[in-house]
Amino acid sequence: MRRRLLYAGLIMTLIFIVVGSNSNNHAYEGKELKQNQALDQSQIDKLSSILILYFSKMEGISYTPEIKVEDSIAANEIINILHQSSWDDAKVLMSRQPDYKLRAINSDPYSSSYSLTYSIWLSPKKDLLEVVIDHQSKYSKLTI
Repeated sequence: MRRRLLYAGLIMTLIFIVVGSNSNNHAYEGKELKQNQALDQSQIDKLSSILILYFSKMEGISYTPEIKVEDSIAANEIINILHQSSWDDAKVLMSRQPDYKLRAINSDPYSSSYSLTYSIWLSPKKDLLEVVIDHQSKYSKLTI
């Protein structure tokens, strides 16, 4: 339980960093992003070996790139936090668009392209994160 609280706190801290960052200094770079349907553990391990994370937040009707995390240690830690939470196989229908999007992309030019997109909702009381892995019907709640 304490570990889940720690993980949720770390993710929440990252979200606050994203919200507080200057969006003019960060932009998407590189190739067109592809969305995978489902990844097994070996693919997740391969994805996390050379990983770039893109945080985006909802502004108006679209998502604005906020920050690009290229530090592989930090990126792997974030992905490990997400993958260690308990995931339910469920399709969820939320009342609004996600507050944030986190896109994890394999940046190795010599391997096939893998990416995962996490949609993140912050509860009104800011005590809960609800996370969905896009196109995989995976849902998790993280208490803060």
